[in-house]
Amino acid sequence: RLHKLSASMFHCFAHLAPRLGCMTRSASKMFQRGGVSCLLIIACLMQSVSAFSPVGMQFARTLPRASPRSSAVRVPMMGLFDFLQNQKPPASPQSAPARGVAPPSFSSASVPRSYDEIHAQAIAGVQAGFVAGVRKMEVEFPPIAQVNKLSDGSASSQRLVRRANVDFAVKAGQQLAGQARTLFLVSGDQEAIPLLSAQSLPGNVVIGPIPAAAAAGAGDLILVLTPATNKQWAEAAAYANRAPVAILNGVFSNGYPQFDMAYYLKPMTFNTAICGYLIRQYPSDWTVFDAKNGGVLDFPVKFVNAQGGCIRPDLQSISNFLT
Repeated sequence: RLHKLSASMFHCFAHLAPRLGCMTRSASKMFQRGGVSCLLIIACLMQSVSAFSPVGMQFARTLPRASPRSSAVRVPMMGLFDFLQNQKPPASPQSAPARGVAPPSFSSASVPRSYDEIHAQAIAGVQAGFVAGVRKMEVEFPPIAQVNKLSDGSASSQRLVRRANVDFAVKAGQQLAGQARTLFLVSGDQEAIPLLSAQSLPGNVVIGPIPAAAAAGAGDLILVLTPATNKQWAEAAAYANRAPVAILNGVFSNGYPQFDMAYYLKPMTFNTAICGYLIRQYPSDWTVFDAKNGGVLDFPVKFVNAQGGCIRPDLQSISNFLT
């Protein structure tokens, strides 16, 4: 039976060899000998063969598969939120929470299912902060779902991130302009300014570089898009003496010690799979969510001193808890 299977697989592989470009005279002789060693070689090659052969596909399905080390949801990092389209609804408040799961709370945010929901949550957090009298706030979330593009350095990825940040800033300007005498929508990225100027915004919105916010006064609001240097962060903080300031997805400095987090979203990953989320939407608490059903997990978020004197959530302890 082994010989027959070996011969069958040899004929299949020999037929596919021109397409695969890997069949040599010595390999052909080795396949003709048959036996267990031949089957081992076939097993190693099945992933390539299965792409072209129904026989190979059937054989490959019989190979054992390793089980994941954790209960993380196997979500490709190319699409952070696609899996939520088919997720099960969270348990009802009346049901008893599972072990390690906190009872549902109205004081917590929720896992967003799309970027429209991310933007809505972030703007709501900023709006709540302004109403509460917070003078310096910050918003931080992945501007695009393709997180590998955030740091690959290519010009096309930079344009993609810039476009996404501009789209969010425009939404924020449109929704918050009604609460201000003048809303200053300024940017640390000079190339984002013409993109902002090309958008449809209320008449009381002023667009420009960060120094343009020096004209702000009582009754105004300041939105600072992607400050990228310590000088820009410090300049934005100084303008809070004139009007409330909200940073929108600041870069490089990774925050500034004087800013409170109006909105924060961090997908937590393990072995390239999303295993949970850390979310804070002002004025709610910092909350860890389960990736499977969006439920709140019973884990107190701790904070550590980060580079530049910033206070940031302890992501390592959260990762250890989730995995």
